[in-house]
Amino acid sequence: MNKIKNRYQAMKTRLAKDWWTATFGDPISWLILSFIGDWKWITPSRITVLSFFIRIGGAIMIALGNSITVIWGVVLIQIGLVMDHMDGNLARYRKTTSLTGGFMDRIFDGASFFAIISALGWYSIKQGSSLYVLLIACLSGAFYLLICYIYWSYAYYELKEKGETVNINPGAIEKNIKDIPTWKIILNGQKLFFKFHHIDYYFWISLSILIQKPEWGVWLHFIGIGFNLQKRFRHRLRSISSFG
Repeated sequence: MNKIKNRYQAMKTRLAKDWWTATFGDPISWLILSFIGDWKWITPSRITVLSFFIRIGGAIMIALGNSITVIWGVVLIQIGLVMDHMDGNLARYRKTTSLTGGFMDRIFDGASFFAIISALGWYSIKQGSSLYVLLIACLSGAFYLLICYIYWSYAYYELKEKGETVNINPGAIEKNIKDIPTWKIILNGQKLFFKFHHIDYYFWISLSILIQKPEWGVWLHFIGIGFNLQKRFRHRLRSISSFG
């Protein structure tokens, strides 16, 4: 029992930037990994790949669009998200973080989100929405991919011009928080509720399905991610122009 407790504490290596991560993703992944974190055949890269296919399975079930399959789609998305947190937490616990793992994680995140938001648009149409809602959903996915493109393009230019990345800090903030009770981490995470960061998108998609308002979910992400896109673009453009 002490080994499980020690592993649980050792998994707490970062401060979340997202409400869903602080409230559900990290606490649940810490708990699961406290039991399986030393099983050698379970690796971060395998978890990353499995998480991706589970989320894609969730997108397919949402697109199929009957009352049972969409619920299973929501469940699969949430399971995939927990696993998406497990891979990084496990890699940090084992001190095996790598560029390859980070690259795979980000590519699969972008691809799975595009699939899920597009599936939400298709489901909305099957529920009676106009055909253009599917276009809005796909544009929301494209906006997210553009944010990622802006982020990493800026990182490249910053590294090229300054020799280091100053303003870019991918992922969560790595920090030893093992002595902070989990309930405090969850409580402090509630201040992130209205930040609308990318992991939170999946929660709002799932909620819009559960309350049978998929079109609301599409518009929420189109407006919210569109706003984030223009804000990031203007901010990064100003920063790049200062490079001279």
